[in-house]
Amino acid sequence: MATAQSLGVADAGLKRHVMPLPEVIAQAVASIAPSAVIAFIPAAIFTTAGGATAYAYVLATILMLLAGYVIASFARLHPTAGSLYIYVNKGLGKNGAYLAGMCIMIASWSISTGALPGFTLYFSQFLVGFGIPAHGLVPNIILTAASAAAACWLTVVGIRISARVSFILEVLSLAVILIMSAFAIAWASSKGMGFDMQQFAPHNVHISGVFEGLVLGILSFVGFASVDALGREARNPRKTIPHAIFWSVFIIGAIYVFTAYSQILVLGGKVGSSADPLTDMVAKIGFPAWYDHLLMLGVSASFFAVIVAPMNLVGRVLYVMGAENVIYGRLGVAHERFQTPHRALIFSAIASVVVVVIFELFGADLMNILVWVDTWGTYGYMLGYLLVSLSAIVYIPRHDPARKWKIWVASVIVIIAMLGTFEANIYPVPAYPLNILPFLFLATLVLALCWYIYLRTKRPEVYAIMGTKHTAELPTGSMLGDAFND
Repeated sequence: MATAQSLGVADAGLKRHVMPLPEVIAQAVASIAPSAVIAFIPAAIFTTAGGATAYAYVLATILMLLAGYVIASFARLHPTAGSLYIYVNKGLGKNGAYLAGMCIMIASWSISTGALPGFTLYFSQFLVGFGIPAHGLVPNIILTAASAAAACWLTVVGIRISARVSFILEVLSLAVILIMSAFAIAWASSKGMGFDMQQFAPHNVHISGVFEGLVLGILSFVGFASVDALGREARNPRKTIPHAIFWSVFIIGAIYVFTAYSQILVLGGKVGSSADPLTDMVAKIGFPAWYDHLLMLGVSASFFAVIVAPMNLVGRVLYVMGAENVIYGRLGVAHERFQTPHRALIFSAIASVVVVVIFELFGADLMNILVWVDTWGTYGYMLGYLLVSLSAIVYIPRHDPARKWKIWVASVIVIIAMLGTFEANIYPVPAYPLNILPFLFLATLVLALCWYIYLRTKRPEVYAIMGTKHTAELPTGSMLGDAFND
């Protein structure tokens, strides 16, 4: 397997230090795509966590802040385009680095892929609302391919423009949802409902249900740390990346609690069985019909943002692994003009379309495709967060002894939570096909590990440099202060 250099392909490299803090935060927010999450995940969490849905979101927010602290600690020491692939190598070596790299690729690619049927579902409903026939197999395939092509074009043209477009779309769609949520709470108050203390009453909390819902809570934040792959492109990445991770999780976590509360307040126990909670809320509180069209457009925009943002991360991890010859070397080449990993991005987009279209051809429901693919990928994030936490315990204290206990506490909590969440989602055994998704994920890792064994035994020159390239050229001294603050 040839590298880009051995093939005679010049690598222009990624752009250096061009993204200020607002654009990095924009990338983080777009990666999470909260509007798309609000459209369906709170209702799904309600089916397991019930009245403790808000607690599940609070717990998920705290957990992601702790995971973010761990990742930010590495980002301050080693800004990189390689994400967890590089960080895990620091503490666990090449074995862990390869596994983490595969996990983050699987996870980010699946989230981007899962957003394709989400966009298709809501945008087709938006078009149908105006009398445009957009339901059926052919329109679905066209919308899937078109949205992937548009997202790929944005990511190839540049990380800055894709981050800006995604952020603008996300802010507009969030505004539509938050306005409705605020009016919904006011409507409930006018009906004498008042503040619903039952949603926060301790006796309503069932630990098993909260942990079952936590995997969806984690799914609600997946991609929050994608900005850690912008170590080359962010300005002052030691500060910018940790701040973007913290503020994106904190603010969006608060939004999730607020919107989940409003959905349960207005719809009550029916929220768990609702196919479209936002539309049901519009109808119940008496909003005009055109607002439902606006919601469909807003959620579509959010799903488009989540196609784009994880694709940026996938492209950069593929780029680094390609440059190291861990995978096909031609993927480790950046565009000469745009200085983006165009080949890796195009490959990722094509693979996403192929998978979704195959599901569509077999008649799978669009929402089911979204849930299946995203759940499969979430296990990748969970294992990736677990590995980087283990790596942090080994590596960070040696380079910043003053933060030893903070890293230990944060890492141990993340590890326990990830293991507990995984266990809660395999026993009691969930319904088919959710029951086989953890094992499909493990099977994917087994295939990836077979390739790793091949590299280690047959390509020792590749194994020797695995997880060591493309760390930003910055001085690496010790961290001064907290990972989230200077």
